[in-house]
Amino acid sequence: MNEQLMSLSKIFTDRLFRIPDYQRGYAWTEKEVTDFWNDLCRLGEGSNHYVGVLTLESVIPESYAKWIDDLWLINSKNYSPYYVVDGQQRLTTSILLLTTIVDVMIKKNIPSLLYTSRCDIIKRFISESKAENCDNSYLFCYETENPSYYYLIHNVYRNDESKVTDSKETTYTLNLGNARNFFEEKLCQLDVDELEKVYAKITQRFLFNTYEISKEIDVFVTFETMNNRGRPLSQLELLKNRLIYISTLFGVDEGIRSRLRRDINACWKEIYHQLGINRRQQLPDDVFLLNFRTSQKQQINR
Repeated sequence: MNEQLMSLSKIFTDRLFRIPDYQRGYAWTEKEVTDFWNDLCRLGEGSNHYVGVLTLESVIPESYAKWIDDLWLINSKNYSPYYVVDGQQRLTTSILLLTTIVDVMIKKNIPSLLYTSRCDIIKRFISESKAENCDNSYLFCYETENPSYYYLIHNVYRNDESKVTDSKETTYTLNLGNARNFFEEKLCQLDVDELEKVYAKITQRFLFNTYEISKEIDVFVTFETMNNRGRPLSQLELLKNRLIYISTLFGVDEGIRSRLRRDINACWKEIYHQLGINRRQQLPDDVFLLNFRTSQKQQINR
């Protein structure tokens, strides 16, 4: 593994990040987001804050060849594509904060922070676009066919022209919206000088321990091992990862494996949509799994 301690500004230098389909969505609730914000606010002048580990997997050409909207960045501007294996929650939270900073700049008519224009902040951390058609390539996003992908594009990145084909809400999209609203409430209370301090801290002084996984290491096993810390993966989330991993082991045609993986993702997408329908009282993942297992046992015993 290659290891480095890096700020967000360095991490986003000529890189594209995608959350792979075996990952859970954004699981942080108000407690974790509040802790993140408090860490930022308490950071004193001249100090850095260690955010945690960011583990990346380099994406092979056969995989990123499907990223039609991003190939121009990879092939023409030499951007390196990566999957985020570990550290997704912290990286997503950082991006939510940065996009909200841009939104507040627009709302308050603030043209720049630390001599960096709004357009340059967007280009640095959020998206690049081709001059000829203005289509956006997002530097951080989920893989497509994921409700969190469409939510992030439409509701966080504010792309009203995006071709949204799946707008289902899930517990994960609700968490994304709640975190963004939390940051908006906090940032709207700040003046320009205070906003500049927040921008400097999140982009320059929040440091990630970055690792790049070597190709010899099994990424699925690595994912499960690393997520034994932080906010634990639920049994339902672990089950999805295990099923996707098993699907890669079958000695069948690649098309069959791809369809099976797609079906697993579609199933979990519907499950989390149902779990998040009641915003006031979301059903916990593992309560659902336990009830499902109990009902299956009862059917077998009949």
